[in-house]
Amino acid sequence: MSDLEIKEDADSSMNAESLQDDIWKDDPTAMSPQGVMSDEKGDLEVRVCIVLPGLKKKFGKNEPSNAEKLVVKTKEQSLAFSLLMSVPGKKEKQKYHYHVNRLPDKILAEKTKFKVKDDQVVITLHKEVARSWVPELSTGGLETQEEEDPSND
Repeated sequence: MSDLEIKEDADSSMNAESLQDDIWKDDPTAMSPQGVMSDEKGDLEVRVCIVLPGLKKKFGKNEPSNAEKLVVKTKEQSLAFSLLMSVPGKKEKQKYHYHVNRLPDKILAEKTKFKVKDDQVVITLHKEVARSWVPELSTGGLETQEEEDPSND
């Protein structure tokens, strides 16, 4: 694999739009994961499970064996994930993208971790403040930013 990274964006003035720019924001070939599930792990952690059928974990390592690029980016209150993966039976590599513009509350981006498993990537976010996200997770999921109504223009 040529590029495996997890990083906190150092530029605190960077907004969620620019956080997403380099991971296929406008690429119509980038697909959404088959599923995304999240749950709390105590008062200070949230697990985000991104389901990607066909993803294979490299034996003995925390990286995929059939992906060229895996990027997890976090910022104070946002999360972006991208993956470029080879899929058996398909000529072109598959691009996957998942982005949360505004999480229910702030996180400590530098403590974000991920674990690669067969068919999924599990990201652990560390909350800045110990409080339950259950109300948000049960009603709308991780994304708390309301989408703008295009008819209001």
